[in-house]
Amino acid sequence: MSFCSNGCCAAQAGRALPPAIVELLQSAGLGDAVPIDLDALPDGAAFADFAWRRGDISGGVRQRESRTEDDFGVVVRKQLRALQKQCRGTWRQVLQKTGQFGAARQQRGLLTCGGADGTVMAILFHRAGDGRFSIIAHAGDAGQRPVIAAATATIAKILAAGAEAR
Repeated sequence: MSFCSNGCCAAQAGRALPPAIVELLQSAGLGDAVPIDLDALPDGAAFADFAWRRGDISGGVRQRESRTEDDFGVVVRKQLRALQKQCRGTWRQVLQKTGQFGAARQQRGLLTCGGADGTVMAILFHRAGDGRFSIIAHAGDAGQRPVIAAATATIAKILAAGAEAR
């Protein structure tokens, strides 16, 4: 359960991240993140549109258009089921309450795969007022849990503040 299977993206520098992602990462204090080259991965190995690495932690974002009338909770549950299928060990998910900020909605969660020493992923589901649905997450080993959770929480706060300002 990471942005690239089998750790194969650990040392591969990637193409530049889009300016909006770079700005978001910089605002969250993650400006030293290095892009991961997802094009170099085997088909089906990448779980994000864009990904980055910061030390032992990988991060990524996937963004899709969604209709604003689509039920946010249904979309989140569908994405969680897809992630759970990737887990080869014990699956655990702890989700926070869905928040609404203007027309935007978001929900954060902490996912683990493989038990106490397995992979940890802090994930943010965010639907902007214009219908763009984003999944932003950071993953690493269990020892990195506080850093992983803090990175995703900071991005969630930035996006919520931007949504409320609109």
